[in-house]
Amino acid sequence: MDVSPSFLQIFEGTLRCYAVVIALFVAVAETEWEFFLKFWRVLEYWVGRGMLQIFVAVMTKALSDEHKDRAYQVVFSEVASGMLLGCGAVYVVAGLLCIRKFKRFRIEKSKGREKAAKDLEELEKRRGELQALLSARG
Repeated sequence: MDVSPSFLQIFEGTLRCYAVVIALFVAVAETEWEFFLKFWRVLEYWVGRGMLQIFVAVMTKALSDEHKDRAYQVVFSEVASGMLLGCGAVYVVAGLLCIRKFKRFRIEKSKGREKAAKDLEELEKRRGELQALLSARG
């Protein structure tokens, strides 16, 4: 099967666009933005994030061979794919070893503090309203 060079360029360009979009998913997942994580529950877990990073690393490695004439781009691609692969592997191993539960405990504790502070603020507001009512009657 003979594939024309223009088809290969279009395919590689499309693959690069997908790689950039998926890499943006990796970056947004690291911010732990609740709006985003609400739709992508798998990225709440370290194993899911690690698998996504490993996927981006493999795509980066596969696309690095395109620029053989520019050695510096090949080196950057190799370093980036290696670092993503390493980070992804650490995420997967740590997720499998249940280190994530420590982070979840810390997050739940901070959420409890935030809720307590909000409840206290609401109670103070209600107290002020009640005092205003008492002073208006008296």
